[in-house]
Amino acid sequence: MRAGRIKHRVTIQKQKVTKNAYGEDTITWVDDKNCYACIRALRGREYFNAQQAKADVNHNIQMRYRVLSDGTRIGPTCRIKHDDRYFLVRVAMQDERKSELNLLCVEEV
Repeated sequence: MRAGRIKHRVTIQKQKVTKNAYGEDTITWVDDKNCYACIRALRGREYFNAQQAKADVNHNIQMRYRVLSDGTRIGPTCRIKHDDRYFLVRVAMQDERKSELNLLCVEEV
């Protein structure tokens, strides 16, 4: 991965499920790590191929491999925050050497 492409400062957030006063589960997002990533919108053939993995994927986020502060991997219980945009992680793929992480995400509106 070329360093020049990793230019977006992002925050990795993880889900925290708590109970409210009525006993219902509420999901809150807690900031875990800050890092740099490459955010690309999928189009054309890339979008079609991503559809095979997950139906609603529309962004690809690439970053150097990392784990969360509690030692777990980045996955579907995480989201990526960039400025005022939020991306829910649908699929997380790592390369064989554990040097790069590819996240297929959907942008929250």
